[in-house]
Amino acid sequence: MYSTLEQFDLIIIKTYKYIFTEYLWIPIIHLNAFTISANNFNVFIILISMTIILKTTLIARRTKLIPNTGQFILEQIQLFLYKSLIQQAGKQASFFFPVIVLIFMFILISNIIGLLNWSYTVTAHIALTLFLAFSINLALLFYGLLKKRLRFFKQFVPSGLVIYMQILVSIIEFFSYLLRTFSLAIRLFANMLAGHILLGIVCSAVFLAIKYSPCLENSLITVSITGFLAFAVLILEIGIAFIQAYVFSILVCIYMNDALNESH
Repeated sequence: MYSTLEQFDLIIIKTYKYIFTEYLWIPIIHLNAFTISANNFNVFIILISMTIILKTTLIARRTKLIPNTGQFILEQIQLFLYKSLIQQAGKQASFFFPVIVLIFMFILISNIIGLLNWSYTVTAHIALTLFLAFSINLALLFYGLLKKRLRFFKQFVPSGLVIYMQILVSIIEFFSYLLRTFSLAIRLFANMLAGHILLGIVCSAVFLAIKYSPCLENSLITVSITGFLAFAVLILEIGIAFIQAYVFSILVCIYMNDALNESH
C-alpha cells in the first residue's frame, strides 16, 4: 500500500454491458446501453449479507433449551436491543424489532469484516451510510404521516412560548429533523473512515520499524512499541465497531419514537 486511503478504493472486477434498442415509457428518453460493474464494494455487501443469513440460520436450527455459545450471544444481543427499543419507543415499537436487529447485525458484521486482512470496509463509504440513513428516515416519515396524519407535525411546534418564538423554534426543529439523515450517515462513515486510516498509519509504522530495524540502535524496543500501538488501535477499533452499530441502532429507535408516539 502506498497510501492509507488505498484501502477504500473501488476495484472493478468485471463490467457487464446490456444493449437496449427500445424506447421507454416516455418517447423522448432512449437508452442505448447501460453497464453493471462488479466491484469489491458490492462483492463484500453480498458476502456480509450471506454471512448474516447463514450464521443466523445455523444458530436458529440448533436452538436448545440450554443454549450454546453462539445461541447465547445472539439471544443476549437480541434481548439488549429489544429492551433498548421498548425503552426508547414504547411497546408498540416491538413490531419493528426485526428491523433493528437486522440494522445492528449488518453494521456490526460490516465493521468487523472490515478489520480483517485484505478485506473492505463498506461502512467507511458515505454512499452506503447515507443510503441506510435516508431510507430509514424516509420510511419513518411516511409511517408517521400514515399513523398520525397532521398530528405528526405537532412535534415541531413547542407549547408555552410566545408566537414569534414558537415560529422560530418550529423552523429550527423542522430543519434539525431534516438533518437527522446526514448526522446519522456522517457519524458512522466518519468514525469508520478515521479509525481505519489511523490503523493503517500505525501498521505502516510497524512495517517500517521492521524494515529498518537493522539500522536502528534499539530496534527491538522500536518494533515492540509500534507493535503494541498497532495491537492497541486494533482493540480500540473492535470496540468502536460494536459502539457504532449500537449508536446507529439506538438513534433509529429514538427517531422511531417520533413516528409512533404523540408529542408532548
